[in-house]
Amino acid sequence: MADTTQTVEVSTKVADFLKASGFQVIQENITPGSDVDKLFVSKAPDGYMLISLQAPRYVVRSGVGDQGAVHVKLMPTAMFETMLRKR
Repeated sequence: MADTTQTVEVSTKVADFLKASGFQVIQENITPGSDVDKLFVSKAPDGYMLISLQAPRYVVRSGVGDQGAVHVKLMPTAMFETMLRKR
């Protein structure tokens, strides 16, 4: 999802797919002006699957340099529950 005029569109489709697949948004940060960071979570057999979706909020510079990223992590149940308690 990097350096494309479709970063915003693709990130929206990924977020919609995750929600339709049973993932829940547990955190959403919006940086004034551009960036949206969403953290999705779903229970997995060995813990929790965390997916971080980072993308610009709007197309900037006609897609040149607009960066988006998806990070996937499996977190053990105890670690995830500890993380939630610290919030």
